[in-house]
Parts: sequence; structure tokens; C-alpha cells
Amino acid sequence: RSMSGRLRSPSSPSPTTPNGLVIKKRSPSTIMGKIITREETVVEHAEDWRGRAMKYASILVEGNYTANFLGIVVLLDAYLTANDIDSRAAGEDTSRAILICSDICLVLYTSELPLLFLVRGKRLLKDWMVILDIVIILCGYVEILVNL
Repeated sequence: RSMSGRLRSPSSPSPTTPNGLVIKKRSPSTIMGKIITREETVVEHAEDWRGRAMKYASILVEGNYTANFLGIVVLLDAYLTANDIDSRAAGEDTSRAILICSDICLVLYTSELPLLFLVRGKRLLKDWMVILDIVIILCGYVEILVNL
């Protein structure tokens, strides 16, 4: 079809702009992409106590609820740490409730590590974020020891 909407014969000239440039007809194009999906791996666990522990640990570690819960714990711990810093800067003692809640956060961080090691094994130590988590957890326990 020409620009006016009439059919052109195959030998008719291509439409041009007022400048004399040839207008090329666009060929239909399709936009396609690969959808990245997570491969589901089915891991069969033994029926003994160790297999059941692996099964429940993998559910806890891989679940979105656990990740979201620990994200909230991190935000709470950041607030508690800021409150502790403000109290110390003002020359006051930090509230006992703040310290207990901060210790509970440390216990939750610590309880995640053995589960991760149980599910992912030694290859977990190749992840720099896990190494950072271990260092932060160790610093938390050193702080507790110093404050005794």
C-alpha cells in the first residue's frame, strides 16, 4: 500500500519525503525475551531424624517468610542500636528492654547460621555476605563479653 492507502504495483517507486528521502516500509517485528525462572529442584530427604531436620531447615532457609521476618529483625535491630547509641551519647544508661531486645536479635541472627550450613554446606563460606554476617555476629558476642 502506498501512503495514501491505495495499492501499489510492485514496480511503483517507493514513497519519498519532501526532501527526497526514501521512506522505507517497516517490517513487522516481534519483541521476545527469555523469561528467567528459577529451576525447581526436588531434593529427597531420608526418613530418619537427619533427613527430617534437613527438610525443615531447607523450608525455613529458602522460604520468603523467613527472609522477610529477618529483614524486619534487621530494621528493629538498627533502631535498637541507634537508641543505644543515643542513650550513651546523652550519658544515660541504655534501657534494659532495649538491651534484651538487641540480644534477642543477635540470637535470631545466630540461629540462622547453623540452618544455612545444614542446608547449603561449606560452599556457604564462598559467599562474602555470609562471611560479613559471621563477623557481625562475632562482634555482637564480643560486645556482650565486654559489657559483663
